[in-house]
Amino acid sequence: MAEKVEINIIISEIVKRLNEMNLRIIGVEDKILRIENELKELNEKIKEEKEKNEEKLRKIEETLKIFGEAINLLGEKVSIFDKKINNLATKQEVEEVKTYVEIWNPLKSSFVTREEVKKIIEEYEKNING
Repeated sequence: MAEKVEINIIISEIVKRLNEMNLRIIGVEDKILRIENELKELNEKIKEEKEKNEEKLRKIEETLKIFGEAINLLGEKVSIFDKKINNLATKQEVEEVKTYVEIWNPLKSSFVTREEVKKIIEEYEKNING
């Protein structure tokens, strides 16, 4: 009978340990399920953030494209202005033209007609010849 009691004690101890292990396994399984759920949530958040970032990147690329086109247009306009500026007269050239205009301005200059020159020459010749 002592053997039967010992077997019952051993069986009882085995059952007790199995129950404890079973509880630990259930606890570990619960933790694993929580971790899996958290990982799923993290993956969803990462996916959402990735989509948002991709959209932001597309908008930035569109904006950069627009800026690039605007810069190219400005470059073309600057080239046109440069060509036009090169065709303009310099300040020195304008001053020279102004000087010539002032010299040849009939309102400010004392010009004589042919008839007046002929008359002056005739008078000069009379004065010299006597």
